[in-house]
Amino acid sequence: MNLRDIAIKPGKGIFRMFHLRSSFEAELDDKALEFLRIGLFEGKWDILPEQKEMYTALRSMDFIDDSQGPAIDLRDSTPLFEVEVEVTNSCDLRCRHCFVSLSRDFIPLPLFEEVISQTRKLGAITLSLNGGEATLHPNIISMVEKAADAGLRVRLFTNGCSIDNEFAMRLKKAGLSRAYVSLETFREFHD
Repeated sequence: MNLRDIAIKPGKGIFRMFHLRSSFEAELDDKALEFLRIGLFEGKWDILPEQKEMYTALRSMDFIDDSQGPAIDLRDSTPLFEVEVEVTNSCDLRCRHCFVSLSRDFIPLPLFEEVISQTRKLGAITLSLNGGEATLHPNIISMVEKAADAGLRVRLFTNGCSIDNEFAMRLKKAGLSRAYVSLETFREFHD
């Protein structure tokens, strides 16, 4: 048994549990982490009532996988949780207040793959993609997929102009956990 799409990061006296495909987070103390280890490695979920409760909750959220594999993805205890990557400085809007240039530069895929590797080595949980307008990168779906497959929670910052239902579903299927849509205008327009 193992935890599906879950990473755990040690902190000061606690452990933080992150679901990599959503925004779910929880704090665990040493006792709760030990419950998880016993349950996953030994299949003993009913030693104490708290253990049974934890198992029931994790099962109901579809966080437990019956397949074999590494049971717990325990990250380094570094204080780093998130890395932000500007995948392009290009944008499809020309907002007066914005710093984005008019060039159309994109981060090369091999460099992005190295960023993913280093992000994991440093113990981060989340990789946030931004720009300019990140969805303009010709490989954005592949980038989301590669980061998610590497065990990172992938977030996207976008103006939303190029996202329709089909594109949104492709991003979700690739492993995107959350998209943040910026509403950069005056109140009378965005309210």
